[in-house]
Amino acid sequence: MQEELIECVATGKSPDKMTKRLMERFDVSYSNAKRLAVTELAHTYNESTLNKFIEAGVSEVKILGTHDDKECEVCKSYQKKIYPINSCPVLPIHPNCRCTYLAVVD
Repeated sequence: MQEELIECVATGKSPDKMTKRLMERFDVSYSNAKRLAVTELAHTYNESTLNKFIEAGVSEVKILGTHDDKECEVCKSYQKKIYPINSCPVLPIHPNCRCTYLAVVD
């Protein structure tokens, strides 16, 4: 799966292509493959974002949600705080989570 993630991120392939490959490779349903693809890609992108923030000297982050009708209560509860960058919650918070990090700057 790590190879699939690397290829998807490096080439800019959509999660749909990764989903199809996961379905074939692991013989799982579309919904399971899609959930896995979306969640793992979100983790990869958010980890990369945190690393770039650290390199830029950012010391605190907020969690930014989608603010739409699909946003869950769990995600909303994380958005009201400022977190030290070295001890912030790991994103995604749950499968299919669409939250991301936002740098807190003065």
